[in-house]
Amino acid sequence: MTKEQLIALGVAEDLAVKIAGESKKELESYVEKTKYSELEAEKNQLNESNKTLTKQLEEVKKNVGDNEELKRYAGC
Repeated sequence: MTKEQLIALGVAEDLAVKIAGESKKELESYVEKTKYSELEAEKNQLNESNKTLTKQLEEVKKNVGDNEELKRYAGC
């Protein structure tokens, strides 16, 4: 709230200045709902991609292990 809004509500001017200053500080870290939702959706998509890539990496590790074993048997 602004100082003027607080004064209109009956808050003393010196107190209204302090409250308005604190309100301004609090709002500096505010993120709009649309931006928050956009970032949250992106985060969820990245988490899903990470899970998929982790599974793929585990499969590759299994295949590489099998490949090494085959090389030993083949005498390569």
